[in-house]
Amino acid sequence: MTNDNQKVTSQSPISGQMVEFAAGATLFVEGDVGDRLYIIRTGQTKVFKVKSDGTEIPLAIVGPGQLLGELAVLDGGKRSAHAQTMTKVEALAIDRTAIQATLNTLPPWFMGITRTLVGRIRSLDEMLERNTVIDEKLRSQLLGIEFNGLMGD
Repeated sequence: MTNDNQKVTSQSPISGQMVEFAAGATLFVEGDVGDRLYIIRTGQTKVFKVKSDGTEIPLAIVGPGQLLGELAVLDGGKRSAHAQTMTKVEALAIDRTAIQATLNTLPPWFMGITRTLVGRIRSLDEMLERNTVIDEKLRSQLLGIEFNGLMGD
């Protein structure tokens, strides 16, 4: 499966496809189904959340040798953030089904550890998002207080 922003360049021996993305391409959006993960070969991708006012909250810059999209692939949940290329990117895209087939060969306790770690990361993501919203509300209230103070109220 490919989209308009990606081009398959070759098959990989690890049940993946080498894909290319132009600079500015969206790999996934928060809330999407996690159907694959990416291991970056060349280029850089930013991972971020978007506040209700459209402002980006940067989470990571992912470059060569690093992976992204793993949480949703490992636990079957939704994407927890947005990912967009900053430069032209070549990556190995590995389907969730291939990863699950490999994970199914491992002992059940290993999957228990994996689920626990993924759950903790998701909890930290939610905490970060809540704290950012609280910080924004507090800043708005403080700005309101400062503005009212300037007006002599």
